[in-house]
Amino acid sequence: MSDPEGTPEGTEDTVAGERGRLRGQRRRQAVEREEARRFWREVFASEIGRREMWGLLQAAHTFSPVFACGPNGFPQAEATWYEAGQQGFGQRLWRTWLQFDPEGVVRMMQENASDLRPSKT
Repeated sequence: MSDPEGTPEGTEDTVAGERGRLRGQRRRQAVEREEARRFWREVFASEIGRREMWGLLQAAHTFSPVFACGPNGFPQAEATWYEAGQQGFGQRLWRTWLQFDPEGVVRMMQENASDLRPSKT
């Protein structure tokens, strides 16, 4: 049915309900993002957490590309692309951590990357 002005009945309620649903989704996303931020800050707050996260980045070859070779010693494109996928994942993970706790990530790198350790002079 329609009201006298030609607007379908219940349209305003539907629009208001949709706005409320979207507000709820945004609120829930904000809460989840804050929970994720707290989680990663806790991980990077401990030396063990930083060491283990560094191990994940190392396992993915995040900062060093791998060019794979087959058993005969010749380059193998498929295996290289596989390694590039792992590296890409490591880089996405690292960038996510930088969004949540940049200070903790820098500290992790300073503690674990030999080229980033402060010199002892």
